[in-house]
Amino acid sequence: MSVCFKTTLFQPWDIKMNSKILCLSILSIPFTLTTMQSSGQVINEDRVLIPAGTGSGAFFGRSSAMDNGIVIAGADGAERAFTFNASTGAQIAALIPNDPPSRSFGFSVDIKGNIAVVGARWDGDNGAQAGAAYIFDAFTGTQLHKIVPTDGAPNYYFGYSIALDGGIVAIGARWDGENGLRSGAVYLYNASNGAFITKILAPDGAASDAFGHSVAMQNGIIAIGSPEDDDVTTNSGSVYLFNTAGTLIRKIIADDPGNADQFGYSVAIDDGVLAVGSNQDNIGFNDTGSAYLFDIATGTQLFKLAPNDPAHQDQFGWSIGIDDGVVVVGSHQDDDLGSLSGSAYLFDASSGTQIAKMLPSDGGASEYFGSSVAIDNGIAVGGSILFGPGSVHVFSVPTPPCPADLTGDGNLNFLDVSAYLTAFGNMDPIADFEADGNFNFLDVSAFLAAFGAGCP
Repeated sequence: MSVCFKTTLFQPWDIKMNSKILCLSILSIPFTLTTMQSSGQVINEDRVLIPAGTGSGAFFGRSSAMDNGIVIAGADGAERAFTFNASTGAQIAALIPNDPPSRSFGFSVDIKGNIAVVGARWDGDNGAQAGAAYIFDAFTGTQLHKIVPTDGAPNYYFGYSIALDGGIVAIGARWDGENGLRSGAVYLYNASNGAFITKILAPDGAASDAFGHSVAMQNGIIAIGSPEDDDVTTNSGSVYLFNTAGTLIRKIIADDPGNADQFGYSVAIDDGVLAVGSNQDNIGFNDTGSAYLFDIATGTQLFKLAPNDPAHQDQFGWSIGIDDGVVVVGSHQDDDLGSLSGSAYLFDASSGTQIAKMLPSDGGASEYFGSSVAIDNGIAVGGSILFGPGSVHVFSVPTPPCPADLTGDGNLNFLDVSAYLTAFGNMDPIADFEADGNFNFLDVSAFLAAFGAGCP
């Protein structure tokens, strides 16, 4: 039996090429297909972080970030943020503003080295819900600076999102009104002294875009999510890339934008790859959610990520992180452990393959695990906000699977090609490399690309 496709693709394998017709012969050789076992595995946490001195309704885990083995997580219901040692679970410091109540202090956080930044989206210095951000010593809990924009105004939500890198703090004000009501903005400040650097606005910004709802920064590149941008259709969303001088590099839109997808609801950057959450994308169900990976240098979409077990209103893509070739995506309304219990997923950024699903061992209904996620140096964390004070669960990241190793023997050879073709001929889900429910040349091409990339 042969499967043939029109193509111009050539790869140096034992494949018959005739002009633009590619024919792959399916051999009748029995194989045990094992690769998807690792991509479908469920893992539980190594430890759980719960801060001292907080009670029910603290919403600890609403926000989280990690750097060099130190976790910071916000508890905006208690007007606190906390730092922990990820390896031991020991609490390091409680970050408490000098001028409480700060109104939702802890809604957003980030950390680099010994500097931690905490957003307070409802701070009232510039009027009700105008917002502020605070800079702390992450190890002592000492407040170093409070940042309030000189042009702030009520209901701007300055501090809704935070990113810290290279001594610069990026702070999102998702409802800033300079480009129209609730259009949004991002401000840059010096992390050492709190000095203002510049304000970034979308050059094509408009009312209700929520530019600055999410922000990420690395190596002089700032990614800013605008999930309510209407460029394609209502709330389809977009992401802007700027440099730290405030100059626009490019605007990024998903290859398949849809109504109310909210592309840009979450963003993350690492090693030249942009990860974007689209938490209300419909993939077989309403608001299942999706995530995307892009090449920052070119703006090219690399992969669209979706979980192996999508379901109605899971909101996969609510939160996102990426580090060292692994993507973590929060799905805070997943129902595996009860209604709205939540989950998070790990993916291999080089192939788009799901590595594992993260579930808390003590998870339950209405805990919203995955409300925040972070990843650094082989450790991933996820926040559960509604059980008691809330909690942050710490996971070890498994080794990414080798998606083209269908025989599961650790080697890539023609046996794997034959195994793939057998699965493709039988329409086995393992052959659906595009994870779109269809079996066509796109899946074959994706398999060949994975085969050519080799195993980690």
